[in-house]
Amino acid sequence: MDDKNSTYTINFKEIVFGGFKNNLLAIVFMLILVSSAFFAGSFYTKVQYLQGNEDALGGNNPTLANSGKENQPVEKINTEVIKPTDRDHIKGNAKADIIVIEYSDFSCPFCKTYHDTMNKIIDDYGDKVGWVFRHFPLVSLHPLAFKQAEASECVAKLGGQVKFWDFTDSVFASKVQVTEEESAKIAGQLGINTAQLKTCLDGGEMTARVEGDYQSGIKAGVNGTPGNFIMNIKTGETVPLKGAVPYDQMKKAIDSMLQ
Repeated sequence: MDDKNSTYTINFKEIVFGGFKNNLLAIVFMLILVSSAFFAGSFYTKVQYLQGNEDALGGNNPTLANSGKENQPVEKINTEVIKPTDRDHIKGNAKADIIVIEYSDFSCPFCKTYHDTMNKIIDDYGDKVGWVFRHFPLVSLHPLAFKQAEASECVAKLGGQVKFWDFTDSVFASKVQVTEEESAKIAGQLGINTAQLKTCLDGGEMTARVEGDYQSGIKAGVNGTPGNFIMNIKTGETVPLKGAVPYDQMKKAIDSMLQ
């Protein structure tokens, strides 16, 4: 009886504890598999994210109007909205066959780079090219952008087109944040009456103008800054260009239009 009970006890222990060991090993193995899958998935997701945002790491990528959407090329261009009008600020030859239309944001770092490029284009091409500057302030990203745009329009109202472009150059060249006070300082250095500038800004006299530019950009398909179009005024051919396009690429696009 004692021997039989002992055998039974041993067999019972082997069954119970042996099964427990096997189950424990199985659980550990499953945990390892789950952890491996998790880290592999995380790595894959990170790679996909970086690949999907590869352009955002480049120096000529636009600042997006909607950070949740990729800045896709415009499929159908609304040339009637893009076409220059008498109300536009145009540098270079306003009657040139080739006009570059830019939708810009004074606080956008890419716009600053592109502004330098376009100044060089105008210098190099002379009467062959005109450059239209329109406002596309991305206030969700750049809280000061709308007021900066209004200030530039007030300067244009008070001092004309030359002062507008001088102010624009100065804002993009500024080494400090261009607040309303800094805008007034820049305008004053250009000979603009700062009291009149303040009246213009405080009264919102140029709000509708800036908003009008922004809405025309939306209708044209712009969703980031700088948003650019090269238009052949004679033929109506229009090519969209997104981002701070380097000088060589701008030159190539313009030369192609001039042929």
